[in-house]
Amino acid sequence: MYRPISFQYLTSTLMLTFFLSFGSHAQLLFEQGYFIQNSGKKVECLIKDRDWKRNPTEFEYRLSGKGDIQIASIDSVSEFSVYNTFKYIRDTIDIDRTSDDLTHITYEKEPDFRREVLMLKVLIEGKATLFSYQDKHIKRYFFSVDNAPIEQLIWKRYLIQANSFGTNNHFRTQLFKLMDNDNTDSVANLNYIKSDLVRFFENYNQHNASTGTPFTSTSFVPKDEKWFQLSAFVGLNRSKMKYSDYIATWKNTDFDPKFGAKLGLDFTFIMPFNHNKWTIFFAPGYMYYDSDAIYYQNTIIKEAKNARFSGKFIELPIGVRYYMFFNSTSRISLSLAYVRDISINSFVDFEIGNDYDAGPTSYFSPGIGYHYGKRLNFWVTYQSRNHFITIANNVNPRLKTVTLCLGYTLF
Repeated sequence: MYRPISFQYLTSTLMLTFFLSFGSHAQLLFEQGYFIQNSGKKVECLIKDRDWKRNPTEFEYRLSGKGDIQIASIDSVSEFSVYNTFKYIRDTIDIDRTSDDLTHITYEKEPDFRREVLMLKVLIEGKATLFSYQDKHIKRYFFSVDNAPIEQLIWKRYLIQANSFGTNNHFRTQLFKLMDNDNTDSVANLNYIKSDLVRFFENYNQHNASTGTPFTSTSFVPKDEKWFQLSAFVGLNRSKMKYSDYIATWKNTDFDPKFGAKLGLDFTFIMPFNHNKWTIFFAPGYMYYDSDAIYYQNTIIKEAKNARFSGKFIELPIGVRYYMFFNSTSRISLSLAYVRDISINSFVDFEIGNDYDAGPTSYFSPGIGYHYGKRLNFWVTYQSRNHFITIANNVNPRLKTVTLCLGYTLF
């Protein structure tokens, strides 16, 4: 016998799965690395890799796999790193913290430098090294050549007059001085963004390496970073509707549970932090549910009448998805979407009594998924549609659906 799944039960199950999975995977966040104390001593350890969006002032580490979690701060550590993944160094440098926000910029063209102690993220390390710093309000890039003092690459937006802006692109001049005369064209069109600067410093180090200079160049920037995915999916629905009429209560009935099909596209936008574990998705799809029911116009003599529901919906969910990794090819996800439904010629038809058309409705839909490799995706979602009859306030059909989907990532 089919028993509809309650929203509270499914939500509780998803939350329990989340906490159990998070707990079982917490250890995976600690990876082999090291830090260097102010005394110069190098300490091998396991560092919790948070894939910080903003430059950290402290980090968590363990001296062994089962050791206690300890915290080291910028005050006691001059450098820390997870091997082949990231590296941060501490330095006392000049930084311009002028806001990049167009609503707060000033008429001052030149940077306003302040001396600060910061943890800089190493992007490219070699003869020429590129660093970055980011906090809530600004993003700045720094460089050093042949271990010279670190300098900020200067870029600043400023006001020329009301609603007219200029840009100080002095960073191009700074990089121009590094180049041979025949290579200056590579600087002229550089933008003050990570991808352009990373490419410049990689090329610069390779160029110098070709002359036979004995040095190495290391990149801490992931290759082929991907910020967007498109998947096609098909699904199998299991739906059941309970119809309630608060005036004509004799029409209250349960429609038979039925299977239906679903198909659609999933547009996923990957957030560039926390190891790409957070995404925003938009997954428009089409689903239908057709079912019959028996109701009794006269409850005394039990005169059976037929009812039919035909539901066809365009679903427009937008939501967030969080991934938890088992290994390099296997992961699970939890999602929550806000869904806006568009009804397509959907209606409730009673043999005796008023018929009603179904209209648009909105609701939240939780889900849990399993993802294998770069292409295959499986997930289950739960939907509970209420009050989607367009005219009568006394009518409330409640359509509950569990959907199993199979997706294939196109790119």
